[in-house]
Amino acid sequence: MFKAITTKREKKIFKYSATVIGLVALFLCSLGFADDGTAIESFSVVGQKESLPTKPGSAHILSPEELKKFQYDDINRALRAVPGVNIQEEDGFGLRPNIGLRGAHPHRSKKITLMEDGVLIAPAPYSAPAAYYFPHMDKISSIEVFKGMPSVKFGPNSIGGAMNMLTRINDSGIEADISGGSFDYRKYDLSLGLYSFGDFTLDMTHVAHGGFKTLPGNEETGFQRNNVMLRWDKYFVPFDQSLTIKLNWSDEESHETYLGLTNSDFKNDPFQRYSASQDDLMRWKHKQFFINYGLTPFVNTRFKTTLYHHELDRSWFKVNGFFDDTIDISEVLKNPTLAANNQFYKVLRGDSDSLLSGNRDRIRKTTNARSYANQGVQFKLDYELEGYEWDHLFSVGYRLHQDEIDRDHVSQFFAMQNNDLVLDQSIPIELEKQNVSKAQANTVTLAYETTWDRLFIQTAARLEDISYEEFNELNLEQTESSDNIFAPGMGVFYQAFNGGGFLLGVHKGFTPVGPGQASNIKPEEAMNYELGVRYSGSFGVELIGFYSDYTNILGTCTQSSGCAVSNLDQRFNGGEAEILGAELLLTKDFKSGAFTFPVKANATYTEAQFKTQFDTTLPDWGSGTVNPGDPVPYIPEVQGNLTLGVQWKDLSGFLNYNYLGKMADQAVALNREYVDSRWVLDFSSRYNISPKSQVYFKADNITGEEYGVSYRPQGLRPGKAQSFIVGLKYAFFR
Repeated sequence: MFKAITTKREKKIFKYSATVIGLVALFLCSLGFADDGTAIESFSVVGQKESLPTKPGSAHILSPEELKKFQYDDINRALRAVPGVNIQEEDGFGLRPNIGLRGAHPHRSKKITLMEDGVLIAPAPYSAPAAYYFPHMDKISSIEVFKGMPSVKFGPNSIGGAMNMLTRINDSGIEADISGGSFDYRKYDLSLGLYSFGDFTLDMTHVAHGGFKTLPGNEETGFQRNNVMLRWDKYFVPFDQSLTIKLNWSDEESHETYLGLTNSDFKNDPFQRYSASQDDLMRWKHKQFFINYGLTPFVNTRFKTTLYHHELDRSWFKVNGFFDDTIDISEVLKNPTLAANNQFYKVLRGDSDSLLSGNRDRIRKTTNARSYANQGVQFKLDYELEGYEWDHLFSVGYRLHQDEIDRDHVSQFFAMQNNDLVLDQSIPIELEKQNVSKAQANTVTLAYETTWDRLFIQTAARLEDISYEEFNELNLEQTESSDNIFAPGMGVFYQAFNGGGFLLGVHKGFTPVGPGQASNIKPEEAMNYELGVRYSGSFGVELIGFYSDYTNILGTCTQSSGCAVSNLDQRFNGGEAEILGAELLLTKDFKSGAFTFPVKANATYTEAQFKTQFDTTLPDWGSGTVNPGDPVPYIPEVQGNLTLGVQWKDLSGFLNYNYLGKMADQAVALNREYVDSRWVLDFSSRYNISPKSQVYFKADNITGEEYGVSYRPQGLRPGKAQSFIVGLKYAFFR
């Protein structure tokens, strides 16, 4: 399925990289060089936390300790601690997160660059950037979020920013984490660490949830996920060498649906599901291979090379419409009492059997089967030059990356009978979409940093040559296209006072077009600016204003936004747009005797609007005319987060208050709806019974707020219900 390398030059690059890494590893093992205990090389792309106060641009690290405060399985909840992050919730669990940065549309996280241990982790970031896979939180030790100029180096998407997740290392011992709670929640996490000629880490996690939504007949609405990661890290004294090999396997089975509710039904019971969504089921399996080798051949010179390969196979069987494909489920749910819609609405609920002639009200269920693969090799060379007054860091990087998606969408039709779905075998199976899309990118990155007294300057440029091809297996059409990207950026930080100073940054950002698009579709392109002040003395303050001037904003047609199959994965030009706003972050630890009271607060203000008038049929933007001043959907004007904690000896507790302002469901004014503002309160506490054991308790949505998160793609869906969890952690042989 996956034809990754197509030219002799590319084959040589891959073979040479694999040979170098393998031979060096075998050579060092045969010599048995001693390990001096130095920590393994980090895969951080932001840098060490202590250097963040002087970095141009906005960079945030959610440390292991911060992630442990609330023991979140849901990346959406964890990211609330970072200003400038836009979240469009979907299922209440964070299974398929929708993350945006600085006003970039959050849908399917397709406008940001996602990485794990410094390499691209989205299933097919160039050919199909909408991410249906996200790493398990239990294997993540820390998260880096960076916006503005620093994101230039990490394409393909560099307008809003990027995220890098670092996987954990267990250097010795056994760590067990067992928890259970509301809705039959249960988690079993076992981490085995062994030091024997390097650090061996084996992580095994099983997480399951019975679901907080209800179907008639009490059918399943929950999920279960599994993850196994094997990692080996070794440091060698000669030439400061490091070697990391990581293997990962994970899967998921979730009874999730795109079918939501009418506003009236949501008010009566936001956690109900309609009968038509029974049997909706997502299944996926993910495999990952990663090998990294680092070497310091000369003083102040560091070389790294990484090989990576990911595969994801997924199948989602779910409600996708009616046999009469002129009937839009979202429109039915907006106006269920309309004579033309009422029968279809009753069939969705299970209140009426399928009756209409011509099979018009038969329910269309589509199996969206897709196979993704991506792999690549990347090199990086850093050279540091220390002068009398100036310090310089020169970096050169190269990445050869290839990814693809193989789509196979098949529809079957079911009649609603006595509140149950029965396959109608008189209607033939429909092949809706069968195609293969591929992308290959050659990326060169140049970066330079310099320090002089109180002045810190950072510059970077990324050049990408991207080629695409797409083959439609239904009509046997093949298309080829390409993108060429040049993205420069520069940032400055001036330490104007002890513990702080001012920052200024500017960079050009891009989102590539992708394969199979019409010739008139342009890349998303924007000039991005930021200006701010930062202080990290007795307390922490960061205030940054940002502005993005889009020459063309790009929309993508997906089923998760309500698109018809005929338009699936098409891109749409949105013309000029602008996004401006401000991010505020405050941190302070108050102390009184043996008590510590940590406080962390952030707030984000964003104005995201179109500047060009145009007609659109893209569901994300609406059907009709977009006018200057119309909002970019699912970007709240105001959002904020406040964490209050208390720590006393071995006991700690944290309260997290999160506010999200109202969000427009579409840009077009006609039929525009808004997701109401909401606030959510989470609580967590833990007690260290001994240095080896800990008991914890947490409550998500402790006040039981009932709130909507999205109208996309088929009606209003709820956020997570009130949930309680109790857990125990224990370390053996430490």
